[in-house]
Amino acid sequence: MMQNPIQYFLARHYRSILPVSNFIKSIEHAHPIISRHQLLQTTDLIDSDLDDQYGLISLLNIKKIRMNATNAGLDAIEMGSIWGNTDLSKLGFFGDYIRSAPTIRKAIRCFLDVAIHIEYMPFSMKTSEQNGEFLLYFPFKMHESNDCLKTAESIFVKKWSSIFQQLGVDSKKALCFSVTHSKPENKHLYENTNIGKVKYDQKNMGFSIPIQYLERENIQKDKTQHIKAKKICQHFNSLAKGRHEKSSVIQKVYHYMFDILLTDKPPNSVHSNMTSVSKNLYKSESTLRRDLLQHNITFKECLDEIREFLAQSYLKYTHFSVKEIAYRLEYSDTANFRRAFKRWNGLAPDDFRKKYSIYTRDEYSM
Repeated sequence: MMQNPIQYFLARHYRSILPVSNFIKSIEHAHPIISRHQLLQTTDLIDSDLDDQYGLISLLNIKKIRMNATNAGLDAIEMGSIWGNTDLSKLGFFGDYIRSAPTIRKAIRCFLDVAIHIEYMPFSMKTSEQNGEFLLYFPFKMHESNDCLKTAESIFVKKWSSIFQQLGVDSKKALCFSVTHSKPENKHLYENTNIGKVKYDQKNMGFSIPIQYLERENIQKDKTQHIKAKKICQHFNSLAKGRHEKSSVIQKVYHYMFDILLTDKPPNSVHSNMTSVSKNLYKSESTLRRDLLQHNITFKECLDEIREFLAQSYLKYTHFSVKEIAYRLEYSDTANFRRAFKRWNGLAPDDFRKKYSIYTRDEYSM
């Protein structure tokens, strides 16, 4: 279970889902112990571009709330964090890996392969083929139906409709979605989307598509790009596997910092520090420091490990300048990054790139 599933859901996807006031009602429905007053009073208003009476952005910092919610409510909120709209062109290496796949079937497999990095997937979806159709679904039943669950299902529909459209498949003709609620409910969340047929009152949430569509060529296929992107994704999968083998507290620290260092951010903003991480994990700095030391690791060692991995990946697989990489890894200046990188690898960043980059010298200079 994620540290605070509400935070992830709201922070990542609320703008594309529904008005905040409606979502507050969904939260109240799923979590009856949380009053509207509690929800609004325990949040930081850090944005003002929502046309909503609450002004809210309650969404990014829900504090002090202890969740004794129904399993269905938590499941639904976690699903929301996963299945928001996805623009493959904005997912960097991962998006390239998906978009350049040779067939639609392969593109789906690629998406599921890297979903843990782009969506924080807390569980796996199941796939199967029967009666000439490819099925993708969640392998568990919901305990109950509520507004929060319905919202999560609508996000799922939007996401996969969008993905197939980007891959050149007419989702309105090809896809059939299964959702667990009744037909009239939540209809407004499906409007203005390229969705296919929807089956209501089903036991599981998922979709089906005729196998014939899966064998079609992807309109954006690019063998060279796909091979390069695949190598990058394999590196990220390797790091993710290592994170999951670590203790719970180390995994949470890695998870948060990995997200922060891969996210575009305003100039001069720094979030990969002890203060920011401990706040995100709802711990004091002293508690987090003590928890890490119990596992014979310091916060700086965690940060350095992720920075080293990302720096190597950027130098091997991208054209980013050393200055750009230093900025992305939240170094105060390029010189500090160069010194740290040489300490880790025994090579300066430029020398490392010359030795290990997958690009030729001509490609790199473009």
